[in-house]
Amino acid sequence: MNLPRIQYITHPEEDFSNLTWLEKLAEGGISWVQLRIKEEDLAEFHPKLHYKATFIEIADILREKTSNFGMILTINDHPEIARLASADGIHLGMEDKMEGSETDGFSIYGGTAHNLGEMKKHSIDKLNYFGVGPFRETKTKKKIKSVLGVRGYVQLLSEMKEENISQPIFAIGGIEENDIAEIMKIGVYGIALSGLIHKNNFDNQLIKNIVQKVNDHARSI
Repeated sequence: MNLPRIQYITHPEEDFSNLTWLEKLAEGGISWVQLRIKEEDLAEFHPKLHYKATFIEIADILREKTSNFGMILTINDHPEIARLASADGIHLGMEDKMEGSETDGFSIYGGTAHNLGEMKKHSIDKLNYFGVGPFRETKTKKKIKSVLGVRGYVQLLSEMKEENISQPIFAIGGIEENDIAEIMKIGVYGIALSGLIHKNNFDNQLIKNIVQKVNDHARSI
């Protein structure tokens, strides 16, 4: 499967009551949304809502809307919710492991990693991609590891080549528009964004600029 080179990861302060932002993503050329709702974020911004029930409801709504726009939908952390919503795939962090057949039936299966050692803790043969970061400090996640920067990705790509790990990697974490060309030129497959787009209110021109820069500097894997 040829993955799109840009993922939009839903922001901790995302407005799911008004999905005009989803339409703006589609219009700008972003065709992949990863639904990420952390329990602590929901408790902070919507303390009266039940976590799992809310997550399931939002996943169902996003599945319908993304299907209408011809977009990919993946779910972070919760394979059972991904199945209920008929999502295209799942993304798991280091603490979220699935066993055996739990990974079956999804066309996309991604995993988080910070370094080569963490990559090897995943079932690499089942993964379609790695989300690797952070590129720089970000406020989107409450707990982050040391920043990688361009040098970190260059080193990791070299180590992956030596270990014959061929899965594409998506750079993530604090990426700004001016970083995109430099990141893509070093050989990562794509980028995952949240704060950059969200804080700029899903500006149509910004989204188009991001898509253009990624495509201009993308290198085949």
